[in-house]
Amino acid sequence: MVTLDNLNVNEIAIVDKINTDKDIRRRFFDMGLVPNTKLKCVLKNSNMLAFFIRGALIAIRKDDLKFISAKVIEWNILLHYPEIQT
Repeated sequence: MVTLDNLNVNEIAIVDKINTDKDIRRRFFDMGLVPNTKLKCVLKNSNMLAFFIRGALIAIRKDDLKFISAKVIEWNILLHYPEIQT
């Protein structure tokens, strides 16, 4: 498991847990970022990351991403299960 602030560009992950207060968790849920959501990191800079989440491009501050744990999907799995791709 990793936190989303540690993902690299082009990595695909599945959200595991969101460990933050109720208001921030609600904001993530409103964006479609809930447990078992697949996402792809497409941009990373010094203070934020951008992801494709459910067909939308969403940028989130690194400080907020430290509270979201996820499992990185290996590329060889994607070859066998193309429906996982975002």
